[in-house]
Amino acid sequence: ASGGGIFSRVWNLAPVRAPDGSVVLRVVATEAPARNLEYGVTKSLYNDIWEGEVGFSHNNLFGAGERLDLMIRRGTREPHPSFNAKFTGNALTPESAYDLEAFSEYIGVTGHEGGASSRRGLTVRFPRLLSRRIR
Repeated sequence: ASGGGIFSRVWNLAPVRAPDGSVVLRVVATEAPARNLEYGVTKSLYNDIWEGEVGFSHNNLFGAGERLDLMIRRGTREPHPSFNAKFTGNALTPESAYDLEAFSEYIGVTGHEGGASSRRGLTVRFPRLLSRRIR
């Protein structure tokens, strides 16, 4: 219950029998701050330029442990910024968790036609889909 980043501290986890005979898990916890903003400036050792970065994350977007991460980065000599957006769904039930990630990154090396290179893409991951079937 505390591994997903939703709770900063779990005080008590206890099964409780309901009047109909079913068992309900009672969780007493402190919710972690849901939203975070991070920023920074670094100097790249790879291409010797200064880079600025701003990131935003929300750890419980729709109330069921979904996570949204947004990041924008730009170097002083880059023609356009790089961005990354990642959504993680079903974080409370790892067996059915999934990730969606979209990105556009400026690589900063000269391409085969003399221009700067970048890469763009969309990734969809189902990390537990095969592990359940392999067992």
